[in-house]
Amino acid sequence: MLTVAVWLARACFIVLLGVLAFFSLVSADNEMNISQFIPWDKASHFISYFLLTLVGILAFPSVPLIVIGVAILAQSALVEAVQPYVGRSRDLYDLMANALGISGVLAPVVVFRLREFVKQRRRLNLEAALGDRS
Repeated sequence: MLTVAVWLARACFIVLLGVLAFFSLVSADNEMNISQFIPWDKASHFISYFLLTLVGILAFPSVPLIVIGVAILAQSALVEAVQPYVGRSRDLYDLMANALGISGVLAPVVVFRLREFVKQRRRLNLEAALGDRS
């Protein structure tokens, strides 16, 4: 059974995904001036996809990290591919900033999980070695 926190994270994920898609596809002439908050365009891409990935991990705890990362990156690539058809320009550097934002969340999580796995294996090996002495 899913907890309230997971459902809340899923709702936040859907809202974030919608907001990102909207601002990525709205005409540049009609776009809100976000540069007053984040002056560098690539930083806003990094932060947006960092947050989306973080919320995605919380929203879908049983989905493998690689699936979450690839799905979010695919969504980002799709948005970049569609932008020329809605009066915006396609930018590979935007996609790279998005990928770095995704990696900025996934890399530490993977390292933490790997560290916990190694600690558990050492503990089991130690217990087995001590059990053999008896």
